[in-house]
Amino acid sequence: MRSSSRPLAAIAAAACLAASSCARPPLRIGLSVQLSGRMAEVGLAVRNGATLAVEEANASGGAGGRRLILLTRDDRGDPELAREADAELAREGASALVGHLTSSLTLAARPEAERAGLVVLSPWASSSLLLKPGASFFMIFSPSDEEAYAAAAHAYARAGARSAFLVWDADNAVYTERWAQRFAATFEELGGAPPGGSSFSSADPASIFAAAAAAAASRADAVILAADVLDAAILCQRIRLAGSRARFYASNWAMATDLVANGGEYVEGLVTFSNIDSASDDPRSAAFRAAYAERFGKEPIHAAFLGYECVSVLASAWGGSGSPASLGRAIVERSPHRGLQGGIGFSDEGAAIRELRTFVVRGGAFVREGRSP
Repeated sequence: MRSSSRPLAAIAAAACLAASSCARPPLRIGLSVQLSGRMAEVGLAVRNGATLAVEEANASGGAGGRRLILLTRDDRGDPELAREADAELAREGASALVGHLTSSLTLAARPEAERAGLVVLSPWASSSLLLKPGASFFMIFSPSDEEAYAAAAHAYARAGARSAFLVWDADNAVYTERWAQRFAATFEELGGAPPGGSSFSSADPASIFAAAAAAAASRADAVILAADVLDAAILCQRIRLAGSRARFYASNWAMATDLVANGGEYVEGLVTFSNIDSASDDPRSAAFRAAYAERFGKEPIHAAFLGYECVSVLASAWGGSGSPASLGRAIVERSPHRGLQGGIGFSDEGAAIRELRTFVVRGGAFVREGRSP
């Protein structure tokens, strides 16, 4: 009897190893973004991109042989709800989190994620103030310092601007104030006049109108907006109607189709920056666009690319680390990861290392201008 049981045990063990779910539990990814409200277009695109990445990874054997499960929550852009969502996702077994959409929200929820031991990879938040050595937080997008530098260099060297006026949303100060400070410092270093500026609150329309009036009255060569999609559209309209012919620049926070839909002719010529060209003819991007359109019935905006890449990076790191506990280290050490448009590296502080591209709104679309200066 003993000799006959060994082959049966060997067969059972082999079968268990062949079926990863038998030997290794699935890896759960929490996704906490704004799925309702003013940033819903971006949040839904991130969720859809992440969903597609999970489905494709599982169809190819998962991450290191482990199936991926995506757990989704709507943080509604509210700090308290973001903290609650992160805690709930951790209780449901998430080992990593994709979220949130603003830097201020990310900072508010960070203590909860750290207590739960979650590695966080944000598809949208990019304030350089979020970075720190030995990172458990990573950003898929270039850090704000790099983006603001690119905007200042473009305004001064390519657009010929010698004066600038900054408008920023104080409700997301972790991102916008740092962005504005970096732009101002770079613009002055290049030879421009010290920029003027005005902050506003997205919850206070009167403050938005006042900031637009101040920008128009400044008669600056360039007006720089660190604002979300809807506020940026309103600001461009109000500033143009007040007679300003300034060149508009906007942080990536405003780069979504809702900017064009709401801003119309008033946002034509606006310059912004992104790591993603949603119209790229790169084979991986083309394949993603086709798969996304088939799965969701519409073309992806660039936030969808970033959501997809967040999950792809996690799967790549898990495939090499073999353990959620070593995920953060693996994200850095296995860099560069394969992105939809080139490699994605990460610094030890959590910053994405990748190409930043320049876009101009032309004919109601974001058209790539070329490499950022």
